Amino acid sequence: MSPNGNIQSAMRLAAAESIGERLENVRARIAGVLDNTDIEQVHQMRVASRRLRVALKLFSPGLPGKQAARWSKSMRRVTRTLGPARDLDVQTQFVQSYRDAHPDAKLARGLDRLILRLQQRRDRQQRRVCRAMDRISDSGVLDEMSRFSRELVARAQLDPVPPDPALLGEHAADAILGHLQSLLAYEPFVEMPDRAEELHAMRIAAKRLRYALEVFVPIYAGRIKPFIKSVRRIQTQLGELHDCDVWIEALPKFLDDERERMTAYQGHARGFNRLTDGVEHLLADRTRRRQEVHEEFVAAWRHLRKQQTWQNLMLMVNGQSASAGPADSAATDGARAATLARIGSQSASVTISPPPPPDPAP
Repeated sequence: MSPNGNIQSAMRLAAAESIGERLENVRARIAGVLDNTDIEQVHQMRVASRRLRVALKLFSPGLPGKQAARWSKSMRRVTRTLGPARDLDVQTQFVQSYRDAHPDAKLARGLDRLILRLQQRRDRQQRRVCRAMDRISDSGVLDEMSRFSRELVARAQLDPVPPDPALLGEHAADAILGHLQSLLAYEPFVEMPDRAEELHAMRIAAKRLRYALEVFVPIYAGRIKPFIKSVRRIQTQLGELHDCDVWIEALPKFLDDERERMTAYQGHARGFNRLTDGVEHLLADRTRRRQEVHEEFVAAWRHLRKQQTWQNLMLMVNGQSASAGPADSAATDGARAATLARIGSQSASVTISPPPPPDPAP
């Protein structure tokens, strides 16, 4: 078999194994999502669907084009439908915990009303969630992906010269590099706490880099795991920062809506002031916490820079890629050396115009 044929075989086998593993995680969560008694089921299903989509994208050269596009579109619909449900689950759980930690009766009235509205919205969202689960179960998409994965794995087992996963090193390095560059494009905004939109986009870029790293664990084994841990920490901090931004925007609107609701129902807004103490207390807490989280994030980012985390990641994936011929290898090494230099000097950049906006969060 030619070197290119070996690479294609390795690509198809890696795609089959990666998709098959993630597909089973999706299937395993459907019943729990429909049951809706454990909020973690929605979260795990959303994560599983997103990871499956990442695998479909990263291994697209080894997949049947039209079918793969249909699979990805179907899973994207699942992820997007579950997003609002997951957000409401997290918000309800958070406000309930906040209320338990602040038992003052003056605060409880507003917090109880906020919990009620969140639960009402979540109940309405569950109908959409159930329709999405029924649609993906009945569409045949999951069965198609499962059949594709099983057939390719079986074919590889019959091959007298099994494909070598190391041949994917070049493809993995290019994919990881692309996501790393996307993350670092937002570095000029790290120390700008008022640039909420860019910091949210940075969280999405970190998440995509993390998922790409996880897909390629079989190639790099344990060497890649410390980088996954570092990216996860950044993603988590930026996620909490975004959660605070959501509360800071949503809570004043909640009070406005409740005033209008009371006026429409009662003909007046008497009694409304009893709701404000708890909500305004929560708003002040989230505003204060946002500042703390941003400071923690900046400190963590500076530490990663001091440790040369991104340069080390680049060197690690670059060292793994050895499947090109001498001429191709020299060209690739030269291009990657230039990229590494750019990564090393990224923090010194004075250009702060925003990079292209990312696609909506998967």
